[in-house]
Amino acid sequence: MASAVTQQSTMRAAGAALLDRIGPAIVLTHSQSGPYGWLIADARPTLVKGLLQVEPSGPPFYDVVQLGAPTWFADGSLSRPWGITSVPITYYPAVSEPRTITARRNTSRKREWSTPSCGSKAWESGATGT
Repeated sequence: MASAVTQQSTMRAAGAALLDRIGPAIVLTHSQSGPYGWLIADARPTLVKGLLQVEPSGPPFYDVVQLGAPTWFADGSLSRPWGITSVPITYYPAVSEPRTITARRNTSRKREWSTPSCGSKAWESGATGT
């Protein structure tokens, strides 16, 4: 499938259907299947008893462009407008449009994400390149 939106929507539906059939489970994902785990857990929160993400794709929102020394990395294209997924996922407080989720860089080279009315924050540390 060419589109991340199509892939993620299809895998969310397939994963939810599987859990409906087999019952509660611990979901394990690796690498590029990372968003699928988040979406399956979002679709069936009472059936996902645990979510184990091994090197999930990311970082949130933007792809990473690898530059090499001395800057090492830069933001690439916006590929995950919902933060960790390309398709809608549940936020609390509710978010109906991804454009209401803001990302801003601060001077410590960390990126802060938050929803407009949410007091909590999540952080992604930038790589130092050693």
